[in-house]
Amino acid sequence: MNSSWEKLNILLSTYNPDVVCLQETQLKADTNVVLKHYSVFHHPGDNSGSSVHGGTALLVKSSISPQQIMLRLAMDMTLKHFIARLS
Repeated sequence: MNSSWEKLNILLSTYNPDVVCLQETQLKADTNVVLKHYSVFHHPGDNSGSSVHGGTALLVKSSISPQQIMLRLAMDMTLKHFIARLS
């Protein structure tokens, strides 16, 4: 894990947010991200070139019990929409 993820861990421990949205994560499809006390949902970046570009991630505090649902949109695009159910 590189220094950006280490800095993210520090921010999570300091501010303890319920939800965090990230962009330009540069994660590949087979990357498994584990962050203590958070469920991590990510959409991989484009790795068609020599490096990965783009990518998004949603971090949801595990105590919120997040659920993932799939929505189909026009033009055969898939959007991952996450619903957090407060306990």
